[in-house]
Amino acid sequence: MTEFLAFMKKYYPDGNPADSSNVYGYSAAQTLVQVLKQCGDNLTRENVMKQAASLKGFTSDVLLPGIQINTGPNDFFPIEQMQLMKFNGESWELFGDIIAGEADTNRGLDLLSFKQNAQLLVANLCALLKRDSIHPGKHQSRDDERTVNIGFNVKAKRGNG
Repeated sequence: MTEFLAFMKKYYPDGNPADSSNVYGYSAAQTLVQVLKQCGDNLTRENVMKQAASLKGFTSDVLLPGIQINTGPNDFFPIEQMQLMKFNGESWELFGDIIAGEADTNRGLDLLSFKQNAQLLVANLCALLKRDSIHPGKHQSRDDERTVNIGFNVKAKRGNG
């Protein structure tokens, strides 16, 4: 994040570094730079598309630690991982393992892996919410309300409990 904040200060000082559009744009630009580096001097459309579908283990300065961008000839989902975070009253802290949802080149998203990871995610959220299960709808806390960040920009409301 240090490089992102320095970039914002130098090139967009009036911009809000907490604006997700700025974070996304910076990450997308870093990914494009990686694709162009992989292209070398062969900047044909065919090679750019080939390299965009050949990213392995690339990470942007604004992704959470351990989250990687990987693509393949039949796998165009660049980010297939997430990391749970919780707010401790002063700052965000990571907890648990990185949760992956790998893509199967023949079927798209591997449904068994996705289902298992979704169950793990729900179990972790239930523990945070101190509930037995999660049902659709808004969950209000009895006291105050905090936010649990689930990966890049997905959020769920959490009670203080």
